[in-house]
Amino acid sequence: MEEREAGGIGSPPRCDRVREKEKAHTMTTNKKDRVLVVLQMTGAYDALNTVIPYNDPHYTDHRQTVSVDPADVLHINDEVGFHP
Repeated sequence: MEEREAGGIGSPPRCDRVREKEKAHTMTTNKKDRVLVVLQMTGAYDALNTVIPYNDPHYTDHRQTVSVDPADVLHINDEVGFHP
């Protein structure tokens, strides 16, 4: 295949046509694709340091070496928040 400037160095000529089709499709539709996000956590999952009960005094009392400072927590509400 020959190189074409419009598609970039080494791009096959077909890429330009595919890009044009995709562009035309996105311009003519209001439909939004549904998205599924899967998060796989491997290793030691620590639930109390994922959603942190920062307002509970027992959290810092019992987790002195791994607790997250309440000022650093991303607050969900007045009781719990996400790990920064």
